[in-house]
Amino acid sequence: MMNRRSFLAAAAAAFAPATLLRAAEGKRRVVVVGAGLAGLSCAYELRKLGFEAIVLEGQGCAGGRVQTLREDLDWGLSAETGATRIPDTHHMTLDYVREFGLTLEPFKGGDLADVLHLRGQNYVSGHGPEPDWPLQLTPEERHLGRGGMAKRYMAGPLELAKGSEDSLSVPGPILEQDHYTLRQFLEKQGLSRDAIELVTLGGDKAASAGLLLLVELNEQVTREYFHIRGGNDQLPGALAKQLELGGAIRYGCRVTSVGQDDSGAWAVMEHAGGHETVRGDYVVSALPFSVARNLFADARLSAEKQRAEAVLEGEGAERVCEYRSGVGEILGAWAGVAGGARPPAVVCHWRERGKARHDGCA
Repeated sequence: MMNRRSFLAAAAAAFAPATLLRAAEGKRRVVVVGAGLAGLSCAYELRKLGFEAIVLEGQGCAGGRVQTLREDLDWGLSAETGATRIPDTHHMTLDYVREFGLTLEPFKGGDLADVLHLRGQNYVSGHGPEPDWPLQLTPEERHLGRGGMAKRYMAGPLELAKGSEDSLSVPGPILEQDHYTLRQFLEKQGLSRDAIELVTLGGDKAASAGLLLLVELNEQVTREYFHIRGGNDQLPGALAKQLELGGAIRYGCRVTSVGQDDSGAWAVMEHAGGHETVRGDYVVSALPFSVARNLFADARLSAEKQRAEAVLEGEGAERVCEYRSGVGEILGAWAGVAGGARPPAVVCHWRERGKARHDGCA
């Protein structure tokens, strides 16, 4: 597969306006909201390019969804309460692991059954005979079972996408499904309402079908998974340490809104001492939509960008948005900018959500 670093470099060159790439010459200031892997890596890379970057984090520590539990466990033991594994396809994450001298060990998930809660009852699926689901299924749906239906009705675009893993673009057969939610996609395949309920149990039927197919494609091409020996939180910890040396992270600062005018951009935050506005030339939001969806009232986004925000709002994607000089644009690859028309949801996953999820511990 194409090296992830090569992909990001190509994306940055293709989408970043020259003004942003030249910004480092003037030591421009960037305010990054969120100290998860997305925000930490963004600030770390921007500082390498000569930007002045400051990270605002609402919690008292960095890491976001990457959390490792050690308390009350025997010495040397740890448990991941957040991000659990790193696929071998996540080259940039693995580059960071090597850069900071962290040690990897194989991640073995084990051949475990699924325990599903459906209509008030628990069912064990994946080992032994198929449960007698309390659903109105057709004879064929009941014969295929939950796993069989998922395999048959999701396989079409994935089969057609094989061989395109090295492309810079999202595979066409998957991109075509980006116009459908998962429910709509399965309805189009002819599944009954109850069969759709069973296949999507525990998932989000309103999410983009293209996005979920892209995630599944990544799973299929992954050969091995890894874990950082001693805990995955060492990776955000190493990034945070580099930024803390320069005083670039402020903890306990919960951002309540971001905005912009013709002179720059700002983030309004609250902390123990009250409220404060931090200004810069750019504001980068590296928060999940579940947290950031209400931050952009003063951001002066164009109609296209507002529509992009609305499309991805329900997908839990992490967005990196740039606000400057009256223009709101979507930051694509690290310091690269993807402006213009709204990119499809699945493209945003490929280029953006990967900062913390697609190309991080997952």
